[in-house]
Amino acid sequence: MRVRRLAPLLTVFALVGCGGNGDVDIEDVEVTGVPQSWLEETAEQWPSSDGFDAAMPVLDADGSCLTFEEGTTIAGVEPTTTGAGFGRLGFSSSDDDYLYVCSIWDRDHYAGDVQLIQVADLATAEAVAADLADDTDLPVQENDVTVVEVAGLQISVLSRWYPTNPQGMRRAVLVDEDRTAVVSLEVNSLDEEDFEAYTDRDVAEDLVAVLARG
Repeated sequence: MRVRRLAPLLTVFALVGCGGNGDVDIEDVEVTGVPQSWLEETAEQWPSSDGFDAAMPVLDADGSCLTFEEGTTIAGVEPTTTGAGFGRLGFSSSDDDYLYVCSIWDRDHYAGDVQLIQVADLATAEAVAADLADDTDLPVQENDVTVVEVAGLQISVLSRWYPTNPQGMRRAVLVDEDRTAVVSLEVNSLDEEDFEAYTDRDVAEDLVAVLARG
C-alpha cells in the first residue's frame, strides 16, 4: 500500500471559501476518538432498528442523524442529511457488531456519508479501516492513501479518481483503538475542480470537526 504522511498544517482550506467548521476551531479542538454518546445511542437503537434483521442497511429518509449535527459544514458548505440507519456487517455473525450510516448531500457539489462501525476487537477494527482505505488501482479508478495528523489523531485518507467517468472521492478513516470502533467521512461525486480544491487534509479536518460536535 502506498502511504504518505502529511505534517500538520494550520490553514484550513474549503471547497467553497475558507475557514473553520462553524463554531469548531480545528486548531484548538480536543478529540480523543469516537464520542461515547454515539456508541451508547447507536448500541441502544440497533437491536430495534429495521436493519437488525435485514441483509442490507436500512436508512430512514426523515433526515435525522445521530452522528451528524445540524450546522456542521463539509467542504465549506452545510449539506442536507438525506437518510440514516443501521446495517449488519457481512463478515460478522455477532449481534453486537453493526454499521450506522448517515447520508449527506449538497446539490451543487457532492454526496457522501458518515459511517460508524462498532466491532468487538481491535484487530477487526483495523481490518475494517484497511478495507475502507484500500488503495488498489483498477482501470476505472486511480487510488492513493495518505496519513494525516489532525488534533493528535492519525487519520487515513483514501483519494479516488474515476478517469473514465470523471469525478472524485475522498474518504477519511479513523480507528478508535480504545472503543474498537471505526468512523469514516466520505465525500464523493466531486467534479475535477472541486476534487482538486478539497484536499486530503480538508476531509481529515472535516471528520475531526464532525467528531468534535458529537
